[in-house]
Amino acid sequence: MSEFFVGIFYNASMLITLIFFFACITFSMENSRKTFHTIVAGLIIGIMGISLMLNPMPLMPGIFFDTRTILLAIAGFFYGWIPTLIASTITIIFRFIQGGSGAYVGSLTILIASLTGLIFRQKRYQQIMSKKNASLDFYLMGFTVHALMLCSMLLLPEDSIQILRRIAIPIIVLYPLVLTLISMIIKKLQGNARIRMELKDKEENFQLYVDASPYGIFVIDDQGSIIEYNRKMIELCGVDEEDLLGRDLVDLFHEDRQDLLSEHFTNTKLADAETNLTLEYLRHDGDKRIFKIKTIRIKGQKILGYLDDITAEESLRKEIEYLNYHDSLSGVFNRRFFEEECKRLDVTRKMPLGIVIGDVNGLKITNDGFGHLAGDDLIKKAADAMQLSLRKEDIIARWGGDEFIILLPQTGYKDTLHIIERIQKNISKVKTQTGILSISFGMAVKKEETQDFQDIFKKAEDSMYRQKMYDSPSAKNITLRTIINTLYESSPREEWHSQRVASYAKRLSKALGYDERYQKDVEAAGMLHDIGKIAVGTEILEKKEKLTSEDWHELRKHPEVGYRILQNVSTLGDITHTILSHHEWYDGSGYPQGLCGESIPELSRIISVADAYDAMISDRPYRLALSVETAKQELEKKMGTQFDPRIARVFLDEVLIEE
Repeated sequence: MSEFFVGIFYNASMLITLIFFFACITFSMENSRKTFHTIVAGLIIGIMGISLMLNPMPLMPGIFFDTRTILLAIAGFFYGWIPTLIASTITIIFRFIQGGSGAYVGSLTILIASLTGLIFRQKRYQQIMSKKNASLDFYLMGFTVHALMLCSMLLLPEDSIQILRRIAIPIIVLYPLVLTLISMIIKKLQGNARIRMELKDKEENFQLYVDASPYGIFVIDDQGSIIEYNRKMIELCGVDEEDLLGRDLVDLFHEDRQDLLSEHFTNTKLADAETNLTLEYLRHDGDKRIFKIKTIRIKGQKILGYLDDITAEESLRKEIEYLNYHDSLSGVFNRRFFEEECKRLDVTRKMPLGIVIGDVNGLKITNDGFGHLAGDDLIKKAADAMQLSLRKEDIIARWGGDEFIILLPQTGYKDTLHIIERIQKNISKVKTQTGILSISFGMAVKKEETQDFQDIFKKAEDSMYRQKMYDSPSAKNITLRTIINTLYESSPREEWHSQRVASYAKRLSKALGYDERYQKDVEAAGMLHDIGKIAVGTEILEKKEKLTSEDWHELRKHPEVGYRILQNVSTLGDITHTILSHHEWYDGSGYPQGLCGESIPELSRIISVADAYDAMISDRPYRLALSVETAKQELEKKMGTQFDPRIARVFLDEVLIEE
């Protein structure tokens, strides 16, 4: 019996040693090669079974036992059917190779142990592995295996009862205990290995999360050197990886920022809470970034922190801040900022306070004649010219559409006049699309804080309006002449047409019996009747193909555009309405208002006849001129529809008689 106990402990120790090694190795298998590893595991278990079978325990003369049943039951429970199938196949084959009268029974015990382990795995694995102490469960499995094994002994060809009497007690008691002991060891080892793997996975996942973070994460030691960092940190700092590890983080920043960062780290070490700092960072490639740095003290004097690149947010914030206080078109301050500055400057130490109001002349006529882009350009150039003339402490703001206001702290009457003169001098050098930049200025000076600011402002405004009465007409006339010249330069044909229409219209008005003053108005209307064509593209005015419906739509806008332009020139009087209506038809089918008969201004009816006749006898880009006779016939045909019959008859009988 002593040899039996020595043998069983020898087998048990070999099982523990081999399975300890095997448990650690198999649990650390990579999922990508799991099938390969399970096959290898089966081969190793099979080899272990052969090793145990080569070192049996003598139970009685001629009767030997080993611990293959323990091995295969454990294999079935812990490693599943593939390794167990391979191992049991190997051990069965080896048992038949060994031969002897017990070969069939030995093979049967291998199958019993393997199947019992697999059944327990299928039914109880999760419950058993989740238990803190599963020794009773393992003992039950061991008892089941070896109770069935003892039953299989009855199949031995001879002395089966005698053998059972000799081996029953040690096998039914010791074998389950050994299986329980080894299973508990493997469970513990696998539990530890699982924890290590989970920790490793968590560390790897955590590193992935850290590397995927949009923030640059870092840890610095008590000397300020970087000891840990993520990939975003490398990207943000714009340095190579080898230049970051062990580097003093402060040294990465420009010299004029290093003291601020050092002080921040000192405050972090002294504080128990998170500390923040916003700092400019200059990369090696010259790119300036704005970093928000958040840090907190960890483990002694180490510091955990992260960099957040807020360059885009800061840029947007500054842009919003700029737009809150600046006029988006001219770039000077806006009315909101001016009103706040008035409160700041309306104090004794800023007195005397000069107030200057400037109004850009000709903005409306520029918008109507050249378009709003030209008007915007006029405002920009006006603002630039005024800013160029001011001192650093002076404030200029856009007050309205064409008005600017200037605050001049500690500036008396004479100095304010001198600044206005300087502005006017700079304005005279500015070239615009209209050819001239004209601004009317008014001024007043607040000498004492007790004076009401609104009263002083009103004086400056009244002064500006008085000056505008003198400046505006001349500026508008110059702009009008510029519009006319621009039209004629882009299309000389329009100039010749306007001159001829003016001549026909003047002669027609004389034939109608009107005085010389009226004839001059008609002549002026003839010269200006197509001024609105400044808004029609040259590609339409000079188009050689027949005009499309879209082209005609654009062309028919010119009476309204001409009307808006000439409305700004007060000296033209009724001529503006003449221009608006010169394409109205006598029967009401004209444009733009659909007027008819006597409701159409007479000047317009005169211009309509002269304009139509000259258009017919002149070459156009898309057609040749009609003959004089054909044109006369068209005038005759359209009397009462397009033309006033009386005026058209006078034109035919008295004006064209000379042609």
